[in-house]
Amino acid sequence: MREKSHTLTRWETVKDLFAQALELPPSRRDAFIEDATDGDSTLRADVFRMVGVFQPANRFFSQFCQDLGSAAAGSWAFLPDEVLAGRFRILRFLASGGMGEVYAVHDLELGVDIAIKVLRPDPASRPGMLDQFRTEIRLARTVNSPYVCRVYDVDRHRTRDRGEASFFSMELLAGEDLLARIRREGPLVPKQARPFIRQMAEGLSAAHQQASCIGISRVATS
Repeated sequence: MREKSHTLTRWETVKDLFAQALELPPSRRDAFIEDATDGDSTLRADVFRMVGVFQPANRFFSQFCQDLGSAAAGSWAFLPDEVLAGRFRILRFLASGGMGEVYAVHDLELGVDIAIKVLRPDPASRPGMLDQFRTEIRLARTVNSPYVCRVYDVDRHRTRDRGEASFFSMELLAGEDLLARIRREGPLVPKQARPFIRQMAEGLSAAHQQASCIGISRVATS
């Protein structure tokens, strides 16, 4: 029990230093971590590992979004009341990301509201994009974390004029997203941003731990 408690305390330290490092410009992070870990080589390696995971994922999706262009390009643009796969009635559009579009839908079979993420038609035609989408589904279904959406199932919807849309269903979370809050209240100061960064770190860590268990070599989060 003492060993488990010590592990949890150490993990809290790693997360706290990781969050503080992300608040700094990249050019100052290495020096901060070296100083903050005070000669503890294992702690230093753990923090550097977390930052090392975050930076490639961030660069990957930044470049990915640039490659895709605007959200309107290659958009499915499903409309309210449109029914996908004979089961999911579109309620409203929620957001778009690097790989797809997210909609709130009503599951006609179970009578509940959930969300679906639809792979955009542009990425579907690009080498590797569909495989990345499938990997995301496979991983998300196995991650158990309050900071990662639960994924239920994968399905397809055939349109009359735009081919087949691949999508997966997941839990619909209530509340305001971070972008909406920033637009409403302005940029977050470090003290306000730290809880969000810690939650991102928790979810990213859970995904990477599970990815190692099921043999996925790279994780990209969106």
